[in-house]
This record gives sequence, structure tokens and C-alpha cells, in this order.
Amino acid sequence: LGVYMHYHGQKKKAYEAFKQALIYAKKSSDFSILPTAYNNMAITFSDPFKAKEYYQTAFEYAVKLEDYSTTYVLLHNLSELMENEEFMNTVGENKNLLFEKEIARGALRTFLYFYYSLIISCHERNELNKFKNFYKFLKSIECDETNSFFNSYSYFIVLSKIIIGGYKDYFNEIINLLGKVSNYHFDLVVESIMKWVFIYLDESKKIKILNKIIKNGKEKLEKSHLLTYKIFKKILKEEDIDIEQFFQNIKNKPEYDTAYFHILLHYSKILKTNKNEEYQKYLSFVCKKIKAVKNRYQSEDLFEKTYYRVLVDKIKNSFPEEYSKIFKEKESLIIRNIDYEKYINNMYFNNKRNTEDYIKIFLKNCLRITNFDRAIFYEKKDDEFAELENYNPNPFLYGEYDECDFEKHLKDIENKILIKNVNRKFVNVEKILIIPIIDFDKYKRYKYQKENKNKSMLSSSEKDYMLGLLYLDRVNGAKIGTPKYILKFIQIFFNEYWNRYISYEKYIKDDLTGLLLKNVFLKKVSRYIYEKTNQNKKNLSFLLLDIDDFKEVNDTYGHQKGDEILKKLARIIEVATRDTDLVGRYGGEEFIIALKGTNKSSAYKVAERIRKTVQKKRLMGNLRELTVSIGISSYPLDSKWIEEIINKADNALYRAKDKGKNRVEVI
Repeated sequence: LGVYMHYHGQKKKAYEAFKQALIYAKKSSDFSILPTAYNNMAITFSDPFKAKEYYQTAFEYAVKLEDYSTTYVLLHNLSELMENEEFMNTVGENKNLLFEKEIARGALRTFLYFYYSLIISCHERNELNKFKNFYKFLKSIECDETNSFFNSYSYFIVLSKIIIGGYKDYFNEIINLLGKVSNYHFDLVVESIMKWVFIYLDESKKIKILNKIIKNGKEKLEKSHLLTYKIFKKILKEEDIDIEQFFQNIKNKPEYDTAYFHILLHYSKILKTNKNEEYQKYLSFVCKKIKAVKNRYQSEDLFEKTYYRVLVDKIKNSFPEEYSKIFKEKESLIIRNIDYEKYINNMYFNNKRNTEDYIKIFLKNCLRITNFDRAIFYEKKDDEFAELENYNPNPFLYGEYDECDFEKHLKDIENKILIKNVNRKFVNVEKILIIPIIDFDKYKRYKYQKENKNKSMLSSSEKDYMLGLLYLDRVNGAKIGTPKYILKFIQIFFNEYWNRYISYEKYIKDDLTGLLLKNVFLKKVSRYIYEKTNQNKKNLSFLLLDIDDFKEVNDTYGHQKGDEILKKLARIIEVATRDTDLVGRYGGEEFIIALKGTNKSSAYKVAERIRKTVQKKRLMGNLRELTVSIGISSYPLDSKWIEEIINKADNALYRAKDKGKNRVEVI
């Protein structure tokens, strides 16, 4: 389950699943699961140092348990989070285990991952003599065509020859093996070809290699990576491409390999030709990544034997002034001529739109004004900051450790804008900008208490004045130097907008649950049904939900406990429904839901999901079981009059009560 959630981008759910597996392993004393459990936990962390800590724990368990296969793959994972020296020291400390022929042969699949990490480390450290010993060990492993990983093994033999002795005419051998290597190693093979082989090939051979990668990568590469090589091929062949569409289609984090950087440089050149100064964003990002690779190399000659040298030459030829500035003068590119008035006007004249649309427009203009790459608005709910809107036009620039990290800076924020440089290894984000959105009256009270050192009052109201925050970050290295008065304008303008929005929300939403008031719900439903624009959206299903035996909860445990249950149930309903659906508090312990464009069959599934979640969550803890009953009716099938439809849902609800409660009934 955790693996499924991880590959579908649901990191939090993956983390919870892996955490449960780890708890089970410890409780059951099934220590054989621990290396895998800790490894899986590590891949869910957005903090590289936390991930490294879990990988190291997993590695220690794997060594103790003599789980050789997992040991090799963990070292490969750790190599990406360790300095080369630390990695090689770890290898040296465990050399008797790692370089035992029978062990390596029995775990050849993961040994080759580890071996690839050795290639990278030795090449960057200029330790080819040491690498010759590793290569000698690889050759000593008995491996023939009966081994499932023979072709992968054979490819790494060829690659080792290139690393040690330079490229000779290995083209036919490489292209033959490329079609045969194991699925497990295909991505490593492709990455290594791009880095160490492509530099020696003419254009026709490059195209042949890319054709082979594309043909065999359909089942072996992620879609976004496969698309990268397709676009790279078109660029080499000088064919027309829709590069904007390419970036829109990259949903996963891209592989930061030489092919991808080549595409970004091509895009930068197009933008510069069109006199779009945003080209400096992408150019500076590629230059930053190349410089990071170059800085790891202790030998200029060995760096020159990688495809990165071709990329540097491309920058030098296509962007001579920028090349000189970045690589020689070691300065940053500067984006000039920002039309502040235009973007501020966009913010001002669009503020009559609905909230979700307007916030997205606002964030978009914030990025244009500041030259940041990602903007998020967090709304403060129940003492936590919940993401309300995320605008990121350049997701392809962000890596796996580039999650938003604002919480640790909250202590540094009162009412002032925070701009902070980020200097962390393995993280692309260079700078963050946090703009607090505050309730002015509450802030004045907070400031008074703080100045008068009234700690007893301060502790209960600290940060209560914060209504939310605008978070922006930047991965590109181009600078803009947005004037402070512009940033202050953004803060004041959005502060006023959000305070007005909250005031309006108080008139339409229930204070306790945050759901629509009954009369507001009915007006919105009426508008949806009878507006001409919604004539083609006739299906509208109603769920009327009631907490079973709720009076007993209030009588036995008090109204405070009852209010707590109502708030928790409201959150469950919000999670189970879509943003487009309508959810209201109908009165007391009754809730009402209108599912737009939904028939009874689909509405029943939603109702069952809510019912089962309530039962599973045990909202009363161990005090007692808490359940809900739900009645369903539908427009226009059951009636064309809203009052009658709701009455029918009410009848279905009471039928559910009569049949024993904790059930869903359809009229």
C-alpha cells in the first residue's frame, strides 16, 4: 500500500503505511522487515538529512542481519546523500562484506546499483586507480548467460572500460546491450550513456541510441523521462517541437540528467530569441546544476570527459555574455524591465472574481513581480496552516527534496515580511519569501501584551493574529531585486482582501463547523438548479446525515465533547466531498450535502465512504462507538422542488434509523 501511495504522489499516506509496517516489525520481532521498512520510510521524507538518517539505520540493520541484497541498494541510496569521502569511507569499513564474490554474485541485481555509485564516486574523486580494483572484482564474479542480469553485467563491464581507458568503438556493443539489459538497471544504463558515452558519438549515432532508448523505455521508464528523450531527439534532429506542452506534461519530478538540461538550454534560447527575459530563469538553473557537478570533480580533465562539457560549450556559444558572467565573473543574471504597474493592476482589477480564481491570479502576479518560481497561500485553520492554493508554473525545476518548508521560520515572523536565503545540500530552493496575513486588531492586542510583558495573556494568544501566509520560493539563480515597497503593497493589499473575505465568510458559515448555514446552503442549491447556465447539470443528489444517539453524547459527556464531535465530523465530510459540492449544517447534529452532477448510485458510494470513515475513526475514542445514518434523494428524479427533495432525503434518513441506524438508505 505504501509503495502504491508513494508512486501516486501521496507522500503522507505512504509515510503512514510504511510507519505501520515499521511498528508491526518491531512489535512482532520480525527484524528481517526492518531494513526495508526504514528504507521505505526514508523515501517519503522531504528533508534529505532525515532521509539519510533512516537510510543509515536501515543499512545498519541490513549489515547485522546479513541482508546483502538490501545492503547494496541502501549504499546506492546513501551515495546520493553523502559526500564522496563519507561514502567511500563507509565502503571501506564494510569492504569484507561488500566485496565477497559469492555474496555479490547472489545479489547481482542490487550489487550493480552499488557498483554504479562506485563509478560516480571514483570518477569525481579522480581515483581511477582505486576504481581499477573495483573493476577487477566485477570481472571476477562468475556470470554467464544463464544469469538474469548477464546483459546488465556485460554493459557495466563495457562502461568500466570507457571510464578507465576512454571510449573506443563500443557503439555496436552498447546499442546491442541497451535492448537487452534488465528492467531494474535500464534507468542507470541510460543515465550513464547520456553522461559518459554521448560525448563521443556523432549525430547519427546519438539518434540511433535515442531511438533504442525510446523503443525499449516504453515499459522501463517513467512517462516523463521517456518524453524527455523523445524531445531531446527532436532537438538533435532540428524538428519542430511544442516545448511548452512538453513541460506541461512533466508531472513527476524530472531526472536531472544531461538530456533534460539540454532541453532547458534549448528552451532558454527560444525565449531569448523572443526577447523574453524569463530565459534567464532556466539558463541560471542549468548553470547552477552544472557548476554543482563541476565542483564535485577533483579533476578538470575527467569533467571534460562527460557530456556536461558539451553543455558548457553550448552555453558559451549560445549565451556568451551570460556564460562570462556566471562562469568567469561568478555573478548572477539579473532580470530587468519588470512592468510592476501592469501586474499590480491585474491584482486590483481581478479581485471581484470568486475566491479560488482570484487567489490563483494573485499568486501568478506575485511570481511575475518577484521572479520567484512557486507561490502558495496557506490559510490558518485550527492553529494549523492548510494549503488553500498552489501556483507553480515550473514544477519541472523542483526536485524530491524541494518541499515547502515554512514552519520552522514561523518563530521569526510577527507582522513583517521574511526573505531568507536557503543554503542546504541536496535542495534546489535558493531563497524563500514569506508574507504574513494578519488580523490587525488581534495583532495590536498581541503587541500590547508583548510590550507590557504580560506573559500569562500572551501565551494563550500568541500568533492568534495570523490568518494565513503567502509563501514564495525560488530555485532559479536569476535576480530581480523587487523593491521593498512593492512587497509591502502586496502584503497590505492581500491583507485587506483576506480580512474582507473572512468577514463575509462569517455571515454565510456556521461558527462551530465552518460549513454553510442552512439558508445559505438552500440559496446556493436553488441558484445551481435554476440558473440557465446549469441546464445541462441536472443531476443533483442530496445526502441528509444525522449522528446516531447524539443526545446521549451531550447528556453523558457534555456539550463541549459534543461540539468537538461536530467539528470532527464536518472535517470528515469535507474530505469525502469535492470542492464543487455544497456542504451545510442543517441544524443540531444534522448535516446536508449536495453532490453536483451525481446520480443516486454514485451518491450512495460517497455516503458509504462517510459512514465507514466515521465508524473507523472512533470519534469518541474508547468511550463509546459513534455512528451516523444517511438518507439520499436526487433531483430531478425524485422531485423538481427543493423542499420536497430534502423531505424525501429526510424520510430515507429516518428509515435508516428505523432499520437499526449506522446505515445508508436511498428513497
